[in-house]
Amino acid sequence: MTPQEKDLITTLLARLKNAGGQPKDPEADALIRQAMTEQPDAPYYLTQTVLIQDLSLHNAQNRITDLEKQLADAQQAAKPTVGSFLGGLFGSHPQAPASPCRESIPDDDRSRAR
Repeated sequence: MTPQEKDLITTLLARLKNAGGQPKDPEADALIRQAMTEQPDAPYYLTQTVLIQDLSLHNAQNRITDLEKQLADAQQAAKPTVGSFLGGLFGSHPQAPASPCRESIPDDDRSRAR
C-alpha cells in the first residue's frame, strides 16, 4: 500500500465514522450484515470500489470544469468586439450576404413576358 492509498482509505473511513448515528433501514442492515458474514472480504472490495468511484467522480468533475471553461472561452472569443471609430468602413466587419436579385418585372407581368 502506498502512502497515498493509506490516506485515501483513512479519509474514507473518517467519512464513514462521521455518517454514524443516521437512522438505518432494519431490513437493509440485516441483509448487509448477512452478506458480510457470508463474504468476510466484502468490506475490502467495497472500499476499493468506493475509492475508484470517488476518483472517477473527481476526474469527471475536473473534466466538466475544463469543458465549461473551454465553452466560456469560445463564447467570449465569438462575441463581437467594439470596433474603432472607422472600423466598419474598411471591411473589418463581414458583409451580409447579398440577396438574390429579382427581375424588376412584377409577378403578374412575368407570366405574360414568357
